[in-house]
Amino acid sequence: MSDDIPLRVAASFHMSKIYINPSELESYVLYELQILLHQQSKSVSDFGLPKIPQHLLDDLQNRLIMEEKNFDREALIAEKLILESKMNDKQQMIYNMVISSNSSKKQELIFVYGHGGTGKTFLWKAITTALRAEGKIVLAVASSGIASLLLSFDQTAYSRFKIPLDLTDESMCNIKKQTNMASLLKKTEMIIWDEVPMNDRKCLEALDRTLRDIYDILEVPFGGLTFVLGGDFRQTLPLKKGCGKQKENVANFAEWLLQIGNGSVGIPDKSDLHNVSWIEIPEKFCIQHTKESLQQLISFIYDEELLRNPDAMKLQQQAIICPKNETVDIINNMIMRKKEGQQKTYTSCDSATPYSNDGGQTELLYPTEYLNCQNFPGLPPHELSLKIGVPIILLRNLNVAGGLCNGTRMIVTQLLSNLIEGEIIT
Repeated sequence: MSDDIPLRVAASFHMSKIYINPSELESYVLYELQILLHQQSKSVSDFGLPKIPQHLLDDLQNRLIMEEKNFDREALIAEKLILESKMNDKQQMIYNMVISSNSSKKQELIFVYGHGGTGKTFLWKAITTALRAEGKIVLAVASSGIASLLLSFDQTAYSRFKIPLDLTDESMCNIKKQTNMASLLKKTEMIIWDEVPMNDRKCLEALDRTLRDIYDILEVPFGGLTFVLGGDFRQTLPLKKGCGKQKENVANFAEWLLQIGNGSVGIPDKSDLHNVSWIEIPEKFCIQHTKESLQQLISFIYDEELLRNPDAMKLQQQAIICPKNETVDIINNMIMRKKEGQQKTYTSCDSATPYSNDGGQTELLYPTEYLNCQNFPGLPPHELSLKIGVPIILLRNLNVAGGLCNGTRMIVTQLLSNLIEGEIIT
């Protein structure tokens, strides 16, 4: 048996592909050996081998911790050097501040402010790569599913920290002290939270109370854990260089939006001088109100060639943003009429759920015809008409790790009776 066990342990490591710190290799081997011996009602101590340290045994049995340690450190070190060489001065300054605070074990609460395209995601990647290369745990989350996809191996803040949906001033995250998640947080060196202005302040406050409780440090924010927050209170779209003839107009529009975000445009309202302003939209940024105005806008964004031969790379750069659902429906219908091909319509199955025994009354008050005519934000209409090749957007998270989350854009590739198939383009 003694000759057979090492071969089985080696095979186990080969299949699991776990990247092991050389200083802890002996303990990992002992752990694998302990599992094999346990099947024969034996222990490593029966063969005169040392016991596995309890703290390491706890880590090995915690799936969440093992996931956060399962990185190829040699590859991360090489990537770290590449990322450091590409930083600009401001990114380097913030990077040095974060890494220095971690090395000195000093808590820092940092907010990185910048609009889209200023390199915040690149900075998050550089910081996480540097810390993970040292075998440290850093949790990077984002407020939206799309943003979380840019942070490898990470999730949305709600998913990662189990933040309640119905928040109050006393809310705490659904994380108990003696759980794997609590153990993971205790071993975490830093938390990076992107797009944090999109969340209610109660989300951060709930996490603050939870961390103080887990760390048993009530007087220090977040239990003494370093936090790096990022985002843009203006939430404007980035300007893409080289956009063709309309580049100058787009640049002027982007600059005007930034001025609105900075509060330098507009006349303060007398009823609330500090929070409300009246803003006049320049005529050059408006679409003239004519019968053909919407059609001209659609033709400019989605020309006939793009609708005839949809291309994922081109559609990534094309979008029409509307403030009202009714405008979205009008534009969608106009695009559907322009797109060639057979149209398929899917209808919802609406019904009101009664409480207790008032089923008859509920059906009387909310007939199916009434429910069918309702159009709620974040939900498709009662009749959803599609054609193969049209662009669509996913409204609800299905599989964040696989790229299917709120805001994922796709091209319809197949329309079946109970299935819509699409190709991810973002």
